[in-house]
Amino acid sequence: MAAPDLVRVAHRCLRDLTELEPHHHVLVVTDDETADVAEAWSAAAAALAAEVVTIRMEPRRRHGEEPPPAVAQAMLGADLIVQAVSRALTHTDASRAAMARGSQVFVLRGITAAMMRGELMKVDYAELRRVTGALAARLQGGEAAHLTSPAGTDLRFGLEGRSAFALAGGTGPGRFGGARSGEAAIAPVEGSAEGVIVIEHAMDDLGALDAPIRLTCRAGRVARIEGGASAAELGRMLAEAGEGADNLAEVAIGTNPAARLSDNLAEAKKVRGTVHVALGDNVSLGGSVRSGLHLDGMVLAPTLSVDGDVLVRDGVLQ
Repeated sequence: MAAPDLVRVAHRCLRDLTELEPHHHVLVVTDDETADVAEAWSAAAAALAAEVVTIRMEPRRRHGEEPPPAVAQAMLGADLIVQAVSRALTHTDASRAAMARGSQVFVLRGITAAMMRGELMKVDYAELRRVTGALAARLQGGEAAHLTSPAGTDLRFGLEGRSAFALAGGTGPGRFGGARSGEAAIAPVEGSAEGVIVIEHAMDDLGALDAPIRLTCRAGRVARIEGGASAAELGRMLAEAGEGADNLAEVAIGTNPAARLSDNLAEAKKVRGTVHVALGDNVSLGGSVRSGLHLDGMVLAPTLSVDGDVLVRDGVLQ
């Protein structure tokens, strides 16, 4: 039976951050690592919707891996899909197909009971939307961006023609969003990224890093990976995933003042004033590269400018 305090948190989030209606059908997708927490979301949804179905699957091997065909098919028939899973399904064809049919996708990848009980989900969402929306507006419409960090990041990339996404709490028909929100994200123009990215602290599917990972980008792709054991493992994962995995898929600014730097990217990438980059699939962000993975990695104390306009300086939002 789900813990009553977790059900209350889930109920508030579904009520305030989705466009869930009493006649809607809800699908809760979970796996063996998050099934205990998913019970709270199922119980909360049952009080708000016409019907709730929960599907439990094997955990995916990596973020961005497609769910089983039966799960993908079930997603097509749901008005709201609560993805309480250990590894993200956001950047998958299954989620995109469901959104194309009007489904709402509520992203809860890496969700834990501690997160639900913590400060991260008690943020002032109105203020978070204001700040995140302002940053997204400054990203969108830009032509050229420059990202640096004290650890050695020095990357230039194009943004012309790209839409930015203000992920600041909530979702609606045909969109994805979540409760642990706070990032302004954009997909760099394919083939435009040149320079060096230094990933610090943590990265999806690697957790805490044994040493910083230095990525050299050429024509929008990762041409070289240097570092310790974590870097070697990343190289193995990209090689295994194949075509598209080495694409610089995303650059995003964290905006959540309640987020804390942890080994779990579900929270860490929301930390206000950080930047995270992603490798792999960028289709959900308006790009054209498909891949079986989408991996986020942290850039700390960054400075990010767009067309010379500084958005973040030394880890402080401008």
